Amino acid sequence: MSGEATAEAVLDRVEDVAQDGDTSTIRQVQDALGRLGTAPVLFVPAVIGASPLGGIPAVPTLMALCVLLVSVQIAAGRERIWLPERLRRLEVGRDKLCSALEKMQPVARRVDRMAERRFTFLVTPPLTRIAALCCIGLALIVPPLEMVPFAALLPLGAVALFALAMMLRDGLVMALAFVATGVAAYYVPGWLASLAG
Repeated sequence: MSGEATAEAVLDRVEDVAQDGDTSTIRQVQDALGRLGTAPVLFVPAVIGASPLGGIPAVPTLMALCVLLVSVQIAAGRERIWLPERLRRLEVGRDKLCSALEKMQPVARRVDRMAERRFTFLVTPPLTRIAALCCIGLALIVPPLEMVPFAALLPLGAVALFALAMMLRDGLVMALAFVATGVAAYYVPGWLASLAG
């Protein structure tokens, strides 16, 4: 995992990609983030899915698919992330992506200012792999939650916290991510039960 990337720097890289054309592909975003480590590649789809873009049908599920694929590879200890070419070709419109990034940048700056390298034992193996396993579970519950507007914010927000903890080497953020996962595990089954009823 790379501990050198900040949340703002990662979003800046994505914005640079978005400014290059009318649309941006997942391939372009992944290639721009690849040298920063695996955690930023996990962070970006989680944040996009939890952003206003997550209100667009199918976006949370597509971002959850990216989260799932990345998390499996982090849990396996891979240093380079592979995504299927069909997924890498998917496009996001520049205006929508830039608008979502602009809304997230102030939050990213505040997070970076508050972050510290503390409780670093929480952001080392095997806890990072346990975190990746949690992210797998969180990604799997996103698709049925699309029936509830913005309900995917909770699981994808927890994934974003896990990725932030790995990026910033902040064990307190990792602890918060585990708490958020517990909250999701408590509330989501009730939401799904209400949908089934």
